[in-house]
Amino acid sequence: MLVNVDNDTLNRLMNNKEALDALKRIEGFRNLNSDIETIINKSEAVKSAKKNGIDKLSQKDKKELSEAEKEYKTLRKQLQEKLIKFATRVPVFMYLTDYRERCLKDVVTQLEPGLFKK
Repeated sequence: MLVNVDNDTLNRLMNNKEALDALKRIEGFRNLNSDIETIINKSEAVKSAKKNGIDKLSQKDKKELSEAEKEYKTLRKQLQEKLIKFATRVPVFMYLTDYRERCLKDVVTQLEPGLFKK
């Protein structure tokens, strides 16, 4: 619940090139742009379709809407899980070093940059 991946947050992430580039350098986030775009586009499409009234849709359209909803919810959940995994590993990484007094930036950039990138 602490990792928020709603459309507003994802839009802000897309607009922050520096944060997006940093995340893309991590193995699990290589296709982050396409995932975020898919989540936003499909969720907006589902919201607008529901707003216009589901009763007016054909059975085929309802099925497509349901599949789109499942897809963006699955992608959103996967992204949330990746972010949680990343966030929980940073403190563990920091305390595996002998230099606990240093700040995170020093640990990542000076002590073990290769290990952190990996």
